[in-house]
Amino acid sequence: MKMLSGLLLVAATVSGCGYEGAVFAQGFASKPETGELVYCEYHLPADGDRRTVLYYAPQGVRIGEKQIVGIERSTPEVMQRDFRHGEERKVSRGTNVLEMSYRETGEGAYENAVVPDDAVDVVDAGFDVFIRRHWRGLISGQTVTFRFALPPHGRAVTLRAQRVPCAAQWMDALCIKVDLAQPLLRLFAGALNLIYDRPGRRLRVFEGISNLLDEQGSSQRVRIEYDYPE
Repeated sequence: MKMLSGLLLVAATVSGCGYEGAVFAQGFASKPETGELVYCEYHLPADGDRRTVLYYAPQGVRIGEKQIVGIERSTPEVMQRDFRHGEERKVSRGTNVLEMSYRETGEGAYENAVVPDDAVDVVDAGFDVFIRRHWRGLISGQTVTFRFALPPHGRAVTLRAQRVPCAAQWMDALCIKVDLAQPLLRLFAGALNLIYDRPGRRLRVFEGISNLLDEQGSSQRVRIEYDYPE
């Protein structure tokens, strides 16, 4: 498949963050403006309903880790830690509620919030599960709205996903734009642009604000290209 071959070629040119173990998927995050590699993420093979994601700097240093429990749910439990800054993001499940906690730095205090579990549709990596669940609607041109958990803010925000035209080299893919559902707020927030391959319904390209901060502890916009080794 031409699209897949091209992607694997790109991935091969930017690999080298240092992890050599088995993976389910690997992502190469670069600056959209320059193509400079800023980090790699390695999604390890599932252990039951759990998955670990390792984040590495280009120099081969592990800079973060994420644990996901409930990988077949759109609202999994998630614990992400940034080893450089001590930042932590967590979503855990209670009785009919989701408990969110966030710490900006290793010296900072935790900020905690509790929301009803029926007030959240998607948590972190559960977005992939949500997309597959609404695949036919998106393919047909429907706009899908959902409530996405934001641990740093202790609440969920309503987003919308819709199919958009693909660039020429991705004509066989499903291209999706995700932005805020509220028209006024769209003026102040950037959109996410995603590319999924159709045969496997797997994410191939993500462009938008990363869930991993930059070296200075600030939000960063990245382009991540994903490869799924067999």
